Amino acid sequence: MTSEQTAADTLTALPTRTPLSADTLAAEPALPAADTTGGTLALPAAADSLLYGDSLFMAGFPPADSLAMDSPTVVPEPLYRPASAREVFGPLSLTVAPAPKIRTEPARPLTGNSYFETLVLALAAAYALLLYRHINDVRLLFYRVTHDRTSGERLMEESGGNNLVRFLKIASIIGLLFVGIAAVKYTETLLPVEMLPELPAEITGSLSLLFAGGWMAIVLFQWLLLTAAGAVTLSRHFMIQLRLLKRTYFALAVIVAAPPVLLFALCPPGTGRTWFYIAVAELAITAILCVRETLHLFISKKVPILHWFLYLCTVEIFPFSLLWLLAIR
Repeated sequence: MTSEQTAADTLTALPTRTPLSADTLAAEPALPAADTTGGTLALPAAADSLLYGDSLFMAGFPPADSLAMDSPTVVPEPLYRPASAREVFGPLSLTVAPAPKIRTEPARPLTGNSYFETLVLALAAAYALLLYRHINDVRLLFYRVTHDRTSGERLMEESGGNNLVRFLKIASIIGLLFVGIAAVKYTETLLPVEMLPELPAEITGSLSLLFAGGWMAIVLFQWLLLTAAGAVTLSRHFMIQLRLLKRTYFALAVIVAAPPVLLFALCPPGTGRTWFYIAVAELAITAILCVRETLHLFISKKVPILHWFLYLCTVEIFPFSLLWLLAIR
């Protein structure tokens, strides 16, 4: 027997393997391959990476040994330590003292421009010139307000000549401009900076003229209303006296309240409230005197008190309340 025949007799035929279908492969769970060297099971690479923290997802988890042994988590020691500036920047570095804090002026979106300040200085010069050239008229004005005579006699006397009439007109114009700068300054003081609109300097400088124009509209409304009432009730002379009284006390308010208003307008933001309160007190006293004088005038002309109340509500209170409601909206 030859060697080839001996080998052929030794080999045995293996059973034929049948191929597995796709459903069979999906139903049977995949088992890890056996390690032929030690007999242990080798975990897949994905499970090994999750167990030993090789991924970002498991970076903060404890190692596998601690999980297996149910031991407490070992907190690693920090890899940093505090160091002084000399150790960081070198032994030749020097410590520099911090710079002092620079105090910046608060924002003034409405009054912090040359237009507004120029108008304030121009009004101050006009006020000083008014007092210098009409000092006698100022004395006569205080005399007409404070001298002891009946209200009817005081208001029926002559206006004092052309000088006093000119003085009342100039004082009225200056007073309107003072109302404008006081309104702008008070608006900036009352409202926070965040609520104020960001406008160019040319527009913010003309805001005082806009407020003055609003006051002028109120004066025009009162003049038209009094003229119409005088024409309807045939009391034109009485309405002339009433307008003269209003002009007189408005000029008085300008004379006494202009200095604190100027100082309040020139104060830095957040300051000068004392000057504002002084101006408000002076204006309130002047308004009370004006209201009392109008009451005496109505009584001297034998006009019912009810008409005086109607005059206050319609002519004096209504336009200012309407303007106030428009402003706060």
